[in-house]
Parts: sequence; structure tokens; C-alpha cells
Amino acid sequence: MAAPSVAALDALIAAECVFRSPAVHTPQVGKALTIKYLIAAADVPGTRDFRYVGEWRAAQSAVLEFECTLDGGIAVNGVDIIGGMRRG
Repeated sequence: MAAPSVAALDALIAAECVFRSPAVHTPQVGKALTIKYLIAAADVPGTRDFRYVGEWRAAQSAVLEFECTLDGGIAVNGVDIIGGMRRG
């Protein structure tokens, strides 16, 4: 996620994946939505210094830890959880 690209994520993520994030209150099902959220995450309006700071992977899942500062100086630390990845 240091330099996310649609092509790289397309090769990695399975069609039936499920994207879960504290910023999105319900699971998002499917490759297209997952890619859309991951690409957009680094350019969230109203945030400064968004960055992924940790990554944990299993055979078909990943957890991406992020940090950012919202307008008003509020520090956020959270995770994006992805299930249903292709084995690679």
C-alpha cells in the first residue's frame, strides 16, 4: 500500500472479497468496491498525513493499519480488514 495501484490490487484481490473498515460501518462486498476504498483511502478529504503503518497477511486475508490526522488535530489510528484475497 506504499504506492497503491488499481492493477496491483486487481491482481491480488479476489472477486468475492469483503472490505471492513471503521470508517465504513458495514462490510463492503466485492473486488470493485474494495479497490475503490483502498485507492481512495490515501486521499481522504479533511485528513492530513494519511499513511499505512502496518500490514499483516494470512493466506487469504490482510489487515492494514493506518494513521492520520483529521482537521481539528484529531489523531486517528485504525485498521482496514480484507478477507477473500487470492492466494499468491
